[in-house]
Amino acid sequence: MRSWFPKPLERWKSRNMKLACPACQHWASDDVFRRGRFMLGEENLTCDRPCGKTNSLTAWRIHGLAKDQMEKLHEEMNAMQAN
Repeated sequence: MRSWFPKPLERWKSRNMKLACPACQHWASDDVFRRGRFMLGEENLTCDRPCGKTNSLTAWRIHGLAKDQMEKLHEEMNAMQAN
C-alpha cells in the first residue's frame, strides 16, 4: 500500500498550483492547466502558445510560482507608490 499512496497524494496537493511555461513565461491556458493539473512532476507538458516547447511539469510549477510571487510584489509596490 505504501508504494502507490504517495503519487495520488502528490497529485492532489499540487492540483491548484499555477503553471507558467518556462520557455515563453506565459500562463498556462485553461486547456493546458486542465491537462497538467493532476500530472506528476516528472511528466512533460507542451505549451500551446507560439513557443510550443515541452518541459517537465516541475519546471512549469516553479515558473508559475515565481511569476505569481513577482506579480504580487509588483502589486504591493504599486499600492505603496499610490499612497
